[in-house]
Amino acid sequence: MLRPIGEYEGMGFIKTFIRSADGSVSTIVAIIAPVLFGVTALAIEVGRMNHAKSVAQAAGDAAAIAGARESTMAGSKLDVITALATETVERFVSGNVGQFKVQTATEVTNNPVEVRVTVSTELEIPFGALFGRPAITIATLSVAQVIGKPNVCILGLDKGGAGIIHLGRSTTVLGNNCSAFSNSTDRAGISSAGGGKLSASTICSAGGFSGPLSSFMPQAISDCPTFKDPLIGRSAPQVAANCTGKTKKIDGVSIKLQPGTYCGGLSIANNANVTLAPGIYVIKDGPLEVGTRSTLTGSGVGLYFTGENSSIRFKTDSNISLRAPVDGPMAGLLVFSDRGQSATTEYVINSENARVLVGTIYLPNGHLVIDSPKTVGDLSEYTAIVAREVEFRRGNVVLNTDYGRTDVPVPEGIGSLGQPVALYR
Repeated sequence: MLRPIGEYEGMGFIKTFIRSADGSVSTIVAIIAPVLFGVTALAIEVGRMNHAKSVAQAAGDAAAIAGARESTMAGSKLDVITALATETVERFVSGNVGQFKVQTATEVTNNPVEVRVTVSTELEIPFGALFGRPAITIATLSVAQVIGKPNVCILGLDKGGAGIIHLGRSTTVLGNNCSAFSNSTDRAGISSAGGGKLSASTICSAGGFSGPLSSFMPQAISDCPTFKDPLIGRSAPQVAANCTGKTKKIDGVSIKLQPGTYCGGLSIANNANVTLAPGIYVIKDGPLEVGTRSTLTGSGVGLYFTGENSSIRFKTDSNISLRAPVDGPMAGLLVFSDRGQSATTEYVINSENARVLVGTIYLPNGHLVIDSPKTVGDLSEYTAIVAREVEFRRGNVVLNTDYGRTDVPVPEGIGSLGQPVALYR
């Protein structure tokens, strides 16, 4: 038999609850509402604080990088760096939603060169009194570091290959007070075959490095920023329409050559002794080749290579002593190759007596190979290498930076300009 609904078990309890709750709902709401309001207010304030911290951190990062870049400029001053950092932070903050006042503190340190920017702000919390915190201070720290010393001794320009700076098994490369950089993002952008060693102020690869840790002193740094070609603005010297000589061969005699365009290359052999008068020598459509106990010397000399098969071949039994021009279109540049040359073009130094190479070897699309049984470059006041790819196969290579001991100028970007920076915190 069906029973009326009111007779079911439990219904009496429900009726009793409803009757007792009628007078207490407002009390429950009165208790819970402030709690819900406080939680909501707290969530809003936490979101506002996180936004302010994110903006302050981004502003500080931008300011530290800008200050570090300014610090690499010749004659940069602390007050200029500080003003730049402050302006960068204020401009960044004012351009974001929810503007707020900030204070900026900037510190510059040496060894390594770092710019440290602290950004702080005090946020009032409208509902903070509920939690005993009417205001809160937010502070962020950003640190940007200049990568390397203010001198470049090796720069590999290629951005994609492995071993853009490569050390053979029996090679030792010493960079005195200068740094080695590889722009390659390959995980082996700088590589050592095992026995090769590279020592410099800083060794830095945009990608990574391969080989034993003992091959690099100090330890190579990975994930570095790429380094813009510091000589990209240098114009190539003019190439004369008429040739000074065609496939000129100097065999077994002593002679002084004059600047000009040597079409088909220049060959020096069989105990020849050649002195280059100051000026620019264009080697076109053929190599500059020195061998069989021959000597090539010159001061104030710039060698420009253009055309097919134009390159250097300094053979093992050659004697080389060259100094770059002090002025003119190739001031500070000992070797300059045409930017349009094939990337497979090799410039090879095998000479067992190439201890004086003063100036910058600039091969924007070339492959420099140093493969000598003896020491190269140790008697040079300074030698810098900027090339698409640099390979040290054998021997000892010394790259000095005694700029004050020579009147051969140091091109901008090789000395104190244009150093890359990285955000470290």
